[in-house]
Amino acid sequence: MRSHIQGDLSAGHFANKLLKIGYGKVPEDSSTGLIIMPCGQIVNSPDGLLSKVYPNIRQNFKDQDWLSQGAILASRNDVVEKLNVTIQKQLPGKEYAYKSIDCILNDDEAPGKDDEPMKIERFGKLKLFAT
Repeated sequence: MRSHIQGDLSAGHFANKLLKIGYGKVPEDSSTGLIIMPCGQIVNSPDGLLSKVYPNIRQNFKDQDWLSQGAILASRNDVVEKLNVTIQKQLPGKEYAYKSIDCILNDDEAPGKDDEPMKIERFGKLKLFAT
């Protein structure tokens, strides 16, 4: 999408490579069984990944333009949660936890589609990310 809207050819090439992986059309290394992917860099840990995507995050985390230049994609929410915690631990400052009350006084005001409002039971199932 970004390659189409912004004319970003490198994003388009990368998107096509990801599609080939998804369709199983990328060759495998016969000795390791790993796919051969000539783009990107290999890192050995979440910290290594973060330092490649967001170098000097402690100095730059308030710069939204700088943050928007990188992105880490993950296939599962548990991986995203671990990465978020790792990033949060690198940021300076005091940690705050905000609490809320999960009740709705009037079911007619519940968020969601008009024909299928979000029931209060769903709020208790939401996974919160915290360090």
